[in-house]
Amino acid sequence: MPANEGEKITSEIQSEGGSIVKQYSYVLHGGKAFCPCGSRTSRLQVPLCHGTYIHDMPVMIVTDTKSPDNIQPFGMCSNPKNPDRIAKEKEIMENVKESGGLLGNVVSGIGGFFKKVKSFFTGKQEVDQVAEDLKKNIVVACTPAFATNDMWEEGSEKLLINGVKALTSDSTIQCIFCGGGDETTIISIVEDGQENAAKEQVGAVDFDNWQEGDPYPNPTKRNLQALDANINKMEAQIASMPDGPEKKALQAELEKKQNLRSYMQDNVDMLDEISNLKLNCYPCDDPKGAVEELEKNGRLQEMMDAGQILDKNCNKVTDMNKAKELLEQSMKEKDARYKELEQTETMIKNNYNNGTPVVKMDWDKYNESVTVPAKSEVLV
Repeated sequence: MPANEGEKITSEIQSEGGSIVKQYSYVLHGGKAFCPCGSRTSRLQVPLCHGTYIHDMPVMIVTDTKSPDNIQPFGMCSNPKNPDRIAKEKEIMENVKESGGLLGNVVSGIGGFFKKVKSFFTGKQEVDQVAEDLKKNIVVACTPAFATNDMWEEGSEKLLINGVKALTSDSTIQCIFCGGGDETTIISIVEDGQENAAKEQVGAVDFDNWQEGDPYPNPTKRNLQALDANINKMEAQIASMPDGPEKKALQAELEKKQNLRSYMQDNVDMLDEISNLKLNCYPCDDPKGAVEELEKNGRLQEMMDAGQILDKNCNKVTDMNKAKELLEQSMKEKDARYKELEQTETMIKNNYNNGTPVVKMDWDKYNESVTVPAKSEVLV
């Protein structure tokens, strides 16, 4: 199969009797997957291209199931069947039992707002209740695992790469570390990576011809990889050259590209950090209307029944008006945080494109000066 065959078609349409059944796209290196028990999305990647590209980015196949080589961790895991979570739960219960009510550091590693809980309880019933609440809110590091020779379900029937189905956006796979066999362990694909690949392709730079004074290349991983390849090539060339003016000139050019790489890496890291932070908040121009809609469709009552809305003392909210007030407040905070992150993201990109990239030291100072908004009292 030619290396560029994947470029001929970026999606497929299945039909029955002349009517469209579904359309799905090929998944590229850089796509994203979602796990219902994870705290964030996972980046999909392929260390070595299988030989087929779309937008100059490798197409993944259904056997790309290793973690973290192909499927990166999903942050923190809340699945009650996770062996690490079960061990943590056992540790907490033993600590509570042995302490006789002195919780101390028991709350370490637990999500939610239980770090606010008082460290001393006198009544056994009160201790048991807090212990049960703690158990419900335990989270541990995600370590996804898949069966030997496991493959993504579905995949393309039309595009085979070295005899293996190309990975498609409707593909799913189950994590066996948390037991498997139910919906909470089904991992699905939420981004195929094609849009980002197309954007990065437009900004890709030929570093063999880049010289100081040229516009800064887009701060992307693709350009970093291309710059690294160019730097390695120059270093090998310099090592084989005799001393003289040509070697000295090439060494000066190498130093400029190494400085460029340092700037670009800092800015890529900062933009990645902001992208991850944005996953924990979201834009909402009408929090009041959104809350009213949740109340109308019954979702708000479900959240209250599930104990997802807590007051500042970590007590379950049962009053609808109080729940609406807290949820609206939470949405406003998440919206404000999202917009703040977007402004920072724009500032970094603009400064970089104008030839004054934000360096790591400045970023550290910026982080120290930022006032982090108070955490919401609503667990959503």
